[in-house]
Amino acid sequence: MYMRLSPALECFSVFSFPLLTLIRMAASRVWSKLSLSSIILPSNPAVHSFLYPLGRPLFFLEAVVLFDRLAACVDSKMTPILELPSEILNEIFNHFLPILTDGDYKRHAESVIEEPADKSSLLSAALTCKAFLEPALDRLWWDMDDLTPLFDLIPGFQPSTDASTLGKIHGPIAHEVVQRLEVFCKRIQIYHECGKESIDISAYERVLQEYNQETLLPSLRILSITNSIPQLPLLLAHPAELRTLRILQNKTPNSDDYVHTSMKQLPQQVKTITHLRLETFLTKELLVSVLRLQGLQWLHLRHTNDDTPFQTDVDTLLDICSMLHLRRLYFDGDIHLASGESSSRPKTICPTLNDLHFSPRPRIPFKRLLHFLSSASFPQLNYLSINTECEPDDVPHWNYLFRTLVENTSPEFEFLDIHDMSSITWQNHNLTLRNVPDLFKLKLVGFESPRSVFSIKDADISALASAWPNMRSLSLSTCPPTSFTFQTIIELAEAFPNLGLLALGEVNLNILPPLNSVPILKDHDLIQLLIDPGEWEIKDLKALAGSLDRLLPYLHNFGFMGPRDLDDPEQEVVSSLREMQKARRDELSR
Repeated sequence: MYMRLSPALECFSVFSFPLLTLIRMAASRVWSKLSLSSIILPSNPAVHSFLYPLGRPLFFLEAVVLFDRLAACVDSKMTPILELPSEILNEIFNHFLPILTDGDYKRHAESVIEEPADKSSLLSAALTCKAFLEPALDRLWWDMDDLTPLFDLIPGFQPSTDASTLGKIHGPIAHEVVQRLEVFCKRIQIYHECGKESIDISAYERVLQEYNQETLLPSLRILSITNSIPQLPLLLAHPAELRTLRILQNKTPNSDDYVHTSMKQLPQQVKTITHLRLETFLTKELLVSVLRLQGLQWLHLRHTNDDTPFQTDVDTLLDICSMLHLRRLYFDGDIHLASGESSSRPKTICPTLNDLHFSPRPRIPFKRLLHFLSSASFPQLNYLSINTECEPDDVPHWNYLFRTLVENTSPEFEFLDIHDMSSITWQNHNLTLRNVPDLFKLKLVGFESPRSVFSIKDADISALASAWPNMRSLSLSTCPPTSFTFQTIIELAEAFPNLGLLALGEVNLNILPPLNSVPILKDHDLIQLLIDPGEWEIKDLKALAGSLDRLLPYLHNFGFMGPRDLDDPEQEVVSSLREMQKARRDELSR
């Protein structure tokens, strides 16, 4: 079996480099299957000088260049530029068509991923060569943010003309149109609705009726819906490969009924979902449907009805955390957590949960949080982020919280973020980190302390450095009567050489050591330093910038944080620091 190039392509030696190399790579992959004895390449010496393996897929911009040059070297008569075995051609286009991974499903669940906007080169390829037509169309239709182009294939479709109208189908749909529509429906693997409902539900129903199929998009793997909520049950009807479902409900009247109907049917219709994000009006029935999706690995639940909070309990939360394959759980919104009856049930094992963010509004009462953590075992937990509300009578129980984490987690547990509100009067309750010794039994590399609980002293910082030498991310806040100073920044930077993020609250930046006494940590790993000056007004901005520049000459990102607006003098510190770093780089480059 031979593979040759037409003269139109052979003479274009500069263009031939990426394509011919890709052809050679493709041929080598299917060699044994096709029993290729030789590959005949053009004899042009200029082409041969470029022939060496790429060792990787083409980037998108390289694909654009390839297609543009291809379009330039042939006429518009659909010249058959390549005479290749189909399997080699498919292998070539695997380099252009993305291959979805578990990480892709997670990223699409978290947010809408921007795809390259310029697809004109792919369109040029589709119109240039017969061999490229189908693969290029596969890529063009692979990711859609509007299904109007799909319905435009139907001669009787009248698209939406303004915000008050929706696209509808008028007249019959011919059999050959249905066949053509079927081909294009199968190409769509990702549908991120663009935020505008543009097609009437009757158009979906007409197509499914003529299509004589249960699902409109049989190859759909990722679905994100915001406004087309009424169409949701039809889009979720038996897509065989759906992995990610993202529903962000708006204020559409009665749209929660469509969401609940879809979720109730989902466990029977779709067995492949691994990533689910629901931002809607949560109900107990909805959570029952979620619990039946036993293949879930990633789950984000957010209650969006600000008028009526969602009532749930510790038992339901434990049931979700213990789902067999669940690795990441995010729970937020106006959610009220009741105690439940977990005191009478055996300890719940959450076998695969790796990442737990529980951030409801209002925050979880401290004792209820203890109830939840003491009722479960987390053998794989690595990251825990929680919001809690601490009352004065909760203060003696903080060490028990950390002891519970020591007992119910494993050495896999490395990151702990605690966000709190408190009504504690600090004249009566002066809690330091050394008052919670079980905290230091955790082997953490990331820690965010509650803002309103601990009064952190120098001895506490020494204890932190001794317990967690490999700390990479540290956020500390202190309460009266103590405060942090610039010397605290020095001590923490010296104690944690691997620290990448340091955030400090309540820092008095008017107490600066002499500049020549500030150490120079030029090899420190710190990337980001965030400071909340609290109520203190910074008096000497230039001196602060100079001290920071000396301590951390290669600090990438410095900024102020806090609820108050930053004024121009504080921004001046950031500008001065950047100017000093630029001057140093310029000096080194000379």
